[in-house]
Amino acid sequence: MPKMFACGGDGPALAWLEGKGHTIMRIIGIALASAALIPAAVTAADSIDLRKPTLGVTLVPVEAAKSVLAKEGIKNAPPGLLVTRKMTGGPATGLTVLNVITEIDGKKVATAEDLAALRKEIVAGQELAISYRVLLHSTKGRLTSTWTRDKTTITPVALGSLLIQSLRTTHDSVLSANWFTHEHAAKTVDERSELSARFGEKDGHVGPLMLHIQYVASEWLFVRESIIKAGDQTFSIKWGLANAKRDNGAGQIWEWITTDGDGQEEKIVDALVAAKSGTVRQRGSNYTKDIPITTTDVRRLQEVSLARQAMIAGMTAPTLGAVPKKKASTHSKPSSAPAQSDDDKAHRLKAQLANAKSLAKAGVYAAAEKKFRQIITESPDTDLAAEAKNELDSLPPH
Repeated sequence: MPKMFACGGDGPALAWLEGKGHTIMRIIGIALASAALIPAAVTAADSIDLRKPTLGVTLVPVEAAKSVLAKEGIKNAPPGLLVTRKMTGGPATGLTVLNVITEIDGKKVATAEDLAALRKEIVAGQELAISYRVLLHSTKGRLTSTWTRDKTTITPVALGSLLIQSLRTTHDSVLSANWFTHEHAAKTVDERSELSARFGEKDGHVGPLMLHIQYVASEWLFVRESIIKAGDQTFSIKWGLANAKRDNGAGQIWEWITTDGDGQEEKIVDALVAAKSGTVRQRGSNYTKDIPITTTDVRRLQEVSLARQAMIAGMTAPTLGAVPKKKASTHSKPSSAPAQSDDDKAHRLKAQLANAKSLAKAGVYAAAEKKFRQIITESPDTDLAAEAKNELDSLPPH
């Protein structure tokens, strides 16, 4: 049976619950510089402003995304900004990965210069009209890709608020505390080997950043130490009898530890961000095992660390949809921007379902899966969601 773990730690790791954590401050901002959108890659923490507005997506000029497009079998994408990543719970509900944004508030966008200007111009709480292209068919089995036009609106939110929104939250009713970790972190200690970050909050106090290390294999290693290599820096995390945990079942073993949050964790994350990747060596009683820390792993560690900083600064998760509308713009805003009524939403989701089915039929499974999941999230307990779930379950491994 899979073993669930609590988001917190044990013993010394819970010391902050006695009042030793950071009090949530109601301040104007954090002394960090600027980044308007979710970074496409790991970015140094001192170059990220958590109060800067974001669309909740990573955008790359189509001309600079040829490798991404080629991987999906797309050869004739229209000029614009390609959506390469979308953050869960963000404001860009009408967009999905592989959409191409062609206009924002009536202004054409396609180049790196356009993207740089967008970063400077967007304002949190001010609605933007988005025109974009949706992939109907890739070139797999066809001479050209097929695209259709669509429109939506996005209201940017502060990056720090969105990072908090995207965290997976677990409430501990016994300790009256909340624990936070990355939405894509392993949910169980026997799921996979992993290095992840987490922190807690209780009565307005935010706890220290902690690292959770777990090792999953077919044979025991009896880990005594985790050695983390990040660039030219090396860190050691000892596994003691008090904090190391072990279990097994169904032919697998799993060993795990949650650190005490003594301050080394932030240094480790900063070093990994600087190096963009790394290695964790699990040193056992007789053998060692090296496990790569990928760029994706590092990004997730950083996002949890930044969300914690945002929470300390008094930022909260955004209330999407309950924000002020945009004032008059100097750009010509399309008059046909869709209203967010229930009928419009149903119509849009039906169109997305049809689009997702077309993508699945064309073999673009990753993009189809994202669309199906979006429909299920936006319209739970509906016939549309049930149909999307059936289609999702029928997708082949990809």
